[in-house]
Order: sequence, then structure tokens, then C-alpha cells
Amino acid sequence: MRDCCAGSPPYDPAAIDAPTLVVRGTDDDTARRSDALTLYDELGAADDRKEYAELAGADHYAMHGDRRRALYDLVTAFHDRN
Repeated sequence: MRDCCAGSPPYDPAAIDAPTLVVRGTDDDTARRSDALTLYDELGAADDRKEYAELAGADHYAMHGDRRRALYDLVTAFHDRN
């Protein structure tokens, strides 16, 4: 985490060319919207192989919260398209 905060992420988003779904909860106090969109923009995957989604009412731990079903639905739909 320290490396990420210092501007040194542990991976290069441009090197990721696999289908990728970036999801951010609208109530996430950990990952800012601008950071999630920057990650999305920097992905090496072609535009038709990457998606960005915001999950209304979800926080950083959406997979454990009340919005988990909506998150699972997003992931399943993305998987089915790719």
C-alpha cells in the first residue's frame, strides 16, 4: 500500500491486456473516482475488452456488503460478454 501511495504501484496497468472490469462503489472512501478512472484509462486492454462501472451505494468492501448481489451480477454479466 505504501508503494501505491508513493506513486509506485506494484503493477503496470498498461501491461494488462486481458478483459478487465473496473468497479468502484459510489460510497467508497478508499478509492477515489478519479483514481478508478485513471486506472481504467491506463489499462492496456483494448476499449472493447475493458469496462468501468460504479455501483450505487456500495463502499470499498462491496463484496461483503448489502450491494454484493449487484456486484456479483455486474461481474457475471461482464464474464458472459467476454
